[in-house]
Amino acid sequence: GRQVVGCASTEVSWYPYDSTAWSGTVSGANSVCADGQMQSPVDLPACETPEARSALNISWGTAATVEIINNGHTVQINVDDAGTMVANQETYTLSQCHFHWGSEHTIDGTQADMVAHCVQTKGGSSGRYGVTAIFFMLGDGATANPFLAQFENYLPYNPEEDWDRENCEDTDGAYLDADGEGCSAYEDYPWDDCGYYDSDSFIAKRMCCICGGGAITDRRLSSAHTTSSFTGPLNLDMIHKDLDLKYYWSYSGSLTTPPCSELVDWYPLMSYQNISASQLSKFKAAIGVSSGNYRPPQDLNDREVEGCSSIMVSGAVSVASASFSSILLIVITVNGHL
Repeated sequence: GRQVVGCASTEVSWYPYDSTAWSGTVSGANSVCADGQMQSPVDLPACETPEARSALNISWGTAATVEIINNGHTVQINVDDAGTMVANQETYTLSQCHFHWGSEHTIDGTQADMVAHCVQTKGGSSGRYGVTAIFFMLGDGATANPFLAQFENYLPYNPEEDWDRENCEDTDGAYLDADGEGCSAYEDYPWDDCGYYDSDSFIAKRMCCICGGGAITDRRLSSAHTTSSFTGPLNLDMIHKDLDLKYYWSYSGSLTTPPCSELVDWYPLMSYQNISASQLSKFKAAIGVSSGNYRPPQDLNDREVEGCSSIMVSGAVSVASASFSSILLIVITVNGHL
């Protein structure tokens, strides 16, 4: 058969979120994204008294090999032969972790800077998933997160962005180093010394060192996604290190991306991890969605979110002025971590 070429892709972007597009025009579109009754994410309640529950038994271990991809929507870590999580006497096997900035679930209307969703298949033939949500918060003087530090310098770029690969330049503008000096093609800059200039500030976007001598080989292009040269090993248990796994919310919901299938057991953790400004900038740059790659909270409808013995009266905290960390501090203080 013949093929007509010459037109740019007309695929509609997933973000910013639009329920009509998600139910009809984006890749993976499904009507349940608009009319489902058990959709995710949701706004989680701020606990006045959190419920002490049996701890999530997470044993993800160290993966000898991983694949880190950018599928145009997120940065995703794919793992094989990974460890498990046991929750409510159910066993879930880790498949992948991916990232959203800002967070998709909110707490009493407040959003975290970033979240990792670790997706696990549920044992048996139910076809369900268990997703553990781990929040990342940027605070004053926040130190670099050791889990993210394992691979933050190898994040694959968004394949949907327009690149001049021969000259190693983003067609939207010129590269600059941290001092505002021009960055010529193939000039070797250390990762942390590079930045992309916009009208407001220097941010770690696309990094000059993508043009650096040999550094361009750290990222390779495929037809569907870009893939990092980082292949492991990766200590996956570091993502929940020092978090108290007795305190978490749980509810039945859906995938937060098309096709929005309603077959997910959700386990958002109440305590959070720190993330440094440099790390957050790197993830924003790699994900490449200027508005953030998150779906806002959906109606809870008749569902119940478990995890609180008692719930704070809505509005008891001024959400407009409260930070995510202060909301969580009120929710629970765990091992001095919050």
